[in-house]
Amino acid sequence: MNASPLSYATDEHSPAWQRLVRTLERLAGVHRLVPLYETAIAHGPVGFWPAAVAALGLRVDADPARLAAIPRDGGLLVIANHPFGIVDGLVLGDLVARTRGPFRLFVHHALTREPRLADALLPVRFDGHLGAARHNVRVLGQARRLLAGGGTVVLFPAGGIATAPRGIGRAADLAWKPTVGRLVRETGASVLPVYVHGQNGALFHLVSHVSLTARLGLVLREALRARRHARRRPVRLSVGLPIPAAELTSLGSDEAITAHLRTLVHLEGGRWQDADRVCVLPDTRRLARRLRRAA
Repeated sequence: MNASPLSYATDEHSPAWQRLVRTLERLAGVHRLVPLYETAIAHGPVGFWPAAVAALGLRVDADPARLAAIPRDGGLLVIANHPFGIVDGLVLGDLVARTRGPFRLFVHHALTREPRLADALLPVRFDGHLGAARHNVRVLGQARRLLAGGGTVVLFPAGGIATAPRGIGRAADLAWKPTVGRLVRETGASVLPVYVHGQNGALFHLVSHVSLTARLGLVLREALRARRHARRRPVRLSVGLPIPAAELTSLGSDEAITAHLRTLVHLEGGRWQDADRVCVLPDTRRLARRLRRAA
């Protein structure tokens, strides 16, 4: 078992796979994030987010008038595109903690090892096992109850980090899961659309089309990259106005609600032309077999 609180190596994968991911993370310098992470955790599940943003030296650029328009009560589902990974969660968490107080964020379960953050996270499993599906159903139920009770949930409907479809050029979100439409329909929560500007470095996009394991090993590296560029490049957020659930449920199906919200998020960021661009990650195992045969 990996003791680091910051690693995507998890026990449901083989020991060899875990060693590979940990090696990639070590080479990427992820150990430099751990002291910053530990410092931020000391501020508690609500204070963690602004403390983590400060520890990384990130600057967040958002319209104060739009932040002031965020409702202080009633169920609120905050959704956004997912261009960076860890950084997206931190800056949205900072925004929500400052305007709404306690909330819960859907996050990869590998990043939920720290019990002091348990009240702030909704761990999602991506390993495809039967136990993972049951786990995710339970987590979705927690989110549903929280929203129905007037709480706040943060969700990246793509479920994965935006990637350049051909490995180069402008990144596109993965397909959005209809979970977002289902949550709106079943809870009556309002939705706050947010567009996060920017994308990861070229290496991340190229590697994503060769090895999904290597891609995972580079996710935390991108947080270090954001830290290096923080002084000259703030993380820009385009925050929309809250959308009442009734306006969305009139669209009908969960899929229709989700498609509409994806469009609104991209419109908010001035990227309407990207709303229909969807990145489909390749079956890298099939690619590896082809390369072996060619060799």
